[in-house]
Amino acid sequence: MMKSRIKEIEMQEFVIQYIKENLSTSVVDKEFHDAFAIKFGYKQQFKMWGAKPCRKAMQILKNLYDANILDKKRISICGGEGFPTWVYVYDMKAVK
Repeated sequence: MMKSRIKEIEMQEFVIQYIKENLSTSVVDKEFHDAFAIKFGYKQQFKMWGAKPCRKAMQILKNLYDANILDKKRISICGGEGFPTWVYVYDMKAVK
């Protein structure tokens, strides 16, 4: 149990650091999903477009959003056959 909690914290720290360095990430951020999958050994989903998202990375993003650490915005992207027309983009919550 302790080891899995440490790994979860390490994944959260990786995601936060990535967003701080790159300003945001999303399901179509190939660099983010590739780096996450390599670092933590998670499988990626095959998609016909952009990135091969990693479900665990998306779960970590959602958890950080739910914990009020990240902001989530919906943006439109150029859709096409098999492509999404919008995605959520996560970035650091602004300090007020």
